Formats: sequence, C-alpha cells, structure tokens
Amino acid sequence: MKFPFSAWGEGTFLAVQTAIIAVLVLHFGGSSLKAVSFLSFYIGLVSALVSGYTPKDVLWSMQAVNVPIIVMAKAIQVITNYKNGSTGQLSAVTCMLLFGGSIARIFTSIQETGDFIIILTYCVSTVANAALVLQLFWYWNVDKSSKNKNKKKKKRT
Repeated sequence: MKFPFSAWGEGTFLAVQTAIIAVLVLHFGGSSLKAVSFLSFYIGLVSALVSGYTPKDVLWSMQAVNVPIIVMAKAIQVITNYKNGSTGQLSAVTCMLLFGGSIARIFTSIQETGDFIIILTYCVSTVANAALVLQLFWYWNVDKSSKNKNKKKKKRT
C-alpha cells in the first residue's frame, strides 16, 4: 500500500521477535526439528504475503481478524483480574506504556495511513488497555490478606 515505514515497521519487528521466541521455545523444548520446520513455514508464509501476489482483500481480512483477537486476549486478563480481586504481578509500567502507545498509534495511523481497519485495531486496543489500566488503579491498594480470607470462605461454602 506504500505506507511509510513508521506505519508498518513496528509490526515487522514484533513479528520477528515473536518468531524468534517461538523457535527458541521449540528448540529448548527438545524439538529442534519442529523449530526449523516452524521457521521455514513462517518465512515462506510471510514471503508469500508480502510478495505482492496476495490479494488485498485477503490482507485486509487478516488485519481485521486482529480486532476480535485483541478483545479476547485482553478480556481474559480483565476477567481474571476481576475474579482474583487483584491485578497480581501485572506490571503497571507495561500497562501504562501499552495504553499510551496505543493512543499514539491511533493518531499516527490516522495521519500516515487513513486505513479504517488499522485505526479500528488501535482504537480497540486502546479501550482494552484502558480497562487494564483502570483495574490497576482500582486494585492498587487491595489488602491481600482480606482477599485471601474471602477466597477461603468461598471454597468452604
């Protein structure tokens, strides 16, 4: 689509990092053959997708699939936090940076791409990250001993 590097570069680096982590997990899990197979498949798939032969409708659909994935992933965390009555060891700094970054990406996507689905993806991500940030503040000073007592009472009944 001839978007500037700043519009898609972040995704490229995240994809490379994710592939490296997956390969390392497979390799150190004792499956070096699976690691090599995964890496070969991944490189082949990405090469096919960026070659220019993949129809734009397919690429758009793949981008659109990110929206429900983001919602489900963050909803799992939000629900878990709610059930636990705490955010556990969730990093406040990371949550705040993800929230701030997703806000910034909305504006940069509007300015650099104007692509509706990319902007929607970052809007949904911002709302989901906002829910986690709100939970961080809500559960900030929760008394862990009273929370554990409530859990024990629930288990007995």
